[in-house]
Parts: sequence; structure tokens; C-alpha cells
Amino acid sequence: TSISLVAGGSYLLRITIATNVVEVYNGIENQVPLNNPTSVLLDGSNNAYVGNSINNKIVVIDPNANASNVSVTGVVLEGPTGLTYDGTGNMYLVNYNSNTLCKLTFSDMTTATGVYIDISGVTLFKPTDISFDATYSKMYITNSGTDQVFQVDMGTNVGTLYNVGLYAI
Repeated sequence: TSISLVAGGSYLLRITIATNVVEVYNGIENQVPLNNPTSVLLDGSNNAYVGNSINNKIVVIDPNANASNVSVTGVVLEGPTGLTYDGTGNMYLVNYNSNTLCKLTFSDMTTATGVYIDISGVTLFKPTDISFDATYSKMYITNSGTDQVFQVDMGTNVGTLYNVGLYAI
């Protein structure tokens, strides 16, 4: 089993658990430059999807380290980060720079159609990460601009404050 991790300002590491081998994906800078990679998500074929936030792209890197930009229509990527999948294989992400939540549906590994997801009850400001609960009925969004976490009911798209800003030391 391999795990891909975002590391540093412009490179990606792959760690193979069984052998404890750490590899840098060599050569992707020559194919698709990474500029502030913010999140990584693996699909069922071990393709790594990377939020390339400064370049406003999603990069897909296959297990052989071949990299391509994902062609996205329907939405504008503006600092994509916080990549995750729902229970049916749609990718969700937050745009840090435009404070938006997007859902992407892929027709193949490098082509996706996106829609914006409107959330009522909360205001996104510098969102950085998202995750679903085990049933995919609730999404959690970290809002770094306000130091808060929001919970979104995916059936109604209504968001509520998940924490009250208490800090543990």
C-alpha cells in the first residue's frame, strides 16, 4: 500500500507502507509544475489528485508519475484545497480564494464538470479542508478565516457552527 502526501512548496512524496520507502515523484515539475500543493486525494486506481492552489488547478498524477492538469468546466478553481469524495465518487473541494464549495463529476481521469454548492446559514471565509461523516449525510468544513468548523447537512445544504471557538492547550 502506498500513500501520497503533499510536502514542501512544490513536490509530492509517495510512501510505501510495506517497505517504508519514501519516494519523490520525479519529473512532474517538467510535466505540470506544482505551486503550493495543498491537498491530495487518491482514487481507487491509486491516481493522486492534488489541489495545486497557486496555479488554480487540480493535477492528477498516475502511479507511474505521469502528471496532467484536470480540465474542469462549470466552475472556476480559485485556490482549490480540501479534496474529498462522497459515497458515489463525486469529488468535492473548497476554493480558498473565492470562498466557495464545488462538486466535480468526472467523465474520465482528467475531465470533470463542476457545480457550486450553495450553503445557507454560514459564510465561508478562507476555507481550507472538508470531510464527510461515515454516511455522507454531513460535511465538515474548516473555515480558517474565522477559526471555525461548520457542519453542513447535505440533504438541505444548511450549515451550522460545529465548534464554539474553545481552545485546548
